[in-house]
Amino acid sequence: MASVDNPLEVFFDLVPTGAALYAPILDEHGDVVDFRFVRLNPAGQRLLGLPAQPLHTFREYYPNSVPTGIFAQYRTAYLTGQVSTYDVPYEGDGLDTYFRLVAQRSGELLVVNFMDLADLPRSAVEQSLRESRAREQAARAEAERQRG
Repeated sequence: MASVDNPLEVFFDLVPTGAALYAPILDEHGDVVDFRFVRLNPAGQRLLGLPAQPLHTFREYYPNSVPTGIFAQYRTAYLTGQVSTYDVPYEGDGLDTYFRLVAQRSGELLVVNFMDLADLPRSAVEQSLRESRAREQAARAEAERQRG
């Protein structure tokens, strides 16, 4: 439990959405190949069924994060320092839900806030997915414009 003298620690523990702090794992070339859990807040522990400091890496727990694009989103957020929001269905690895993931680098850590959208009314989930896809298409168009 967080010290009541540190309001950010208290907030981290009390926020009703999942929150995780990750440290990057680099290969011999300095590329980010995985993330190590540094800390998972109580809401995140409930959503994922993991302890506050999981022993395995992100990709060891969630190998489906690669084909779903979640690992790429986390990696990009870490490398660019930009806020990245991603709405994604996730089936596998003991989960069957629809997540909203928001990630950004802070210092040498990746900070991720996540919530389970599966309980929202269907129309809100569908609207969220449409908005996410529109942002993704706009980002792709901008990347293409910058390339060429």
